[in-house]
Amino acid sequence: MLLTPEDEDRRRRRRERNKVAATKCRNKKKERTGKLVAESETLEVNNNALKTEIHSLEAERNELINLLQHHLPHCSMQPSSRSYYGHPNTVGPSWSSVSG
Repeated sequence: MLLTPEDEDRRRRRRERNKVAATKCRNKKKERTGKLVAESETLEVNNNALKTEIHSLEAERNELINLLQHHLPHCSMQPSSRSYYGHPNTVGPSWSSVSG
């Protein structure tokens, strides 16, 4: 089927607009993907840092619990005068629940 010159021109312009739109869409997708990859890498680094901090804090906690458990049998304070965190009216967890 033969197209009129006017139809050919309309078709050519439409294809050109479509080509520009497709290029723009691909570029936006690449940019969005790049941003997501960068964000993912940043979150991965932060996550690893937090895991390291958790490990360090757990080790410190275990060390302090061990120190306290070795100290308690030799502590000269009366049991009724001991307080959790050094506050007279504060009740703390049992040591078995802390060490878990």
